[in-house]
Amino acid sequence: MDFLDEMLSRGCSRIVSRFSPRKNIVKSDAGANSGHPHEEILFVLSGRSEYFFNNSIYQLEPGMALLVDSWLPHGFGYKSIDHDLLHCWCYYTNGKWTVSVIEVGARGKITVKEVFLHLPQELSMLLIGRWRKLFVRESADQETVNKLLLLPLNLLLNELMILRSEPHNEPPAVSELLKTFICNCNGRNCSLDKLASVVGLSRCHIAHIFHKETGVTIGDFINSVRSKYIKHAEKYGLSRKEIASELGFSSAGALGNWMRKHNVED
Repeated sequence: MDFLDEMLSRGCSRIVSRFSPRKNIVKSDAGANSGHPHEEILFVLSGRSEYFFNNSIYQLEPGMALLVDSWLPHGFGYKSIDHDLLHCWCYYTNGKWTVSVIEVGARGKITVKEVFLHLPQELSMLLIGRWRKLFVRESADQETVNKLLLLPLNLLLNELMILRSEPHNEPPAVSELLKTFICNCNGRNCSLDKLASVVGLSRCHIAHIFHKETGVTIGDFINSVRSKYIKHAEKYGLSRKEIASELGFSSAGALGNWMRKHNVED
């Protein structure tokens, strides 16, 4: 059993959700945080750090899982003080779960260790179905949260171990990795240099192979993801400033210029 399997095998022992007691309540810094229509789960596999979640600062420790509901404010990226972390991020986008295991080194530098794009449909349905039962509640105690989601979360971690052990488990195509990363970030901070570092290839190579495999450029794909996010965010009621922050624009004006350039409707 290698180190990652050992960490996965320890499972989830504590769930933090929007129903968890708030501690160290702070004012949200929109520029450093995120909110989006898809659900996310953060499994802390190793290392300790602080994290902004649901307008509070939580102390992250191994065995913890954070349930990030759609549009729930939470931290984006890692700070320079973060180091020696192994985190497993799970994203529910386009009707399926994708999983990225990342290592956070010195000064918050991220290295993607492994990516899983094809979780079993029955597991995906169980997990999101239980989560939706929780989401519609106005309140819930920790016992209820655990009853609904502790088992599905541990099944997910166990499934990752099974997928890693399969001898013919082909690595995902580069374009699939890039599309998944871009969608999960809503196109924010997705420069060619950043994307190249994610997959460990050169800028020129990822640009060429992405266009070859998808028929569109990386830039065009990022623009389509941004446009889709804007429609969701406006429907949800986010301000132009909040949308600009989520998408990585310096101001609402810069976002407006981009929207006009790319014929994105107000």
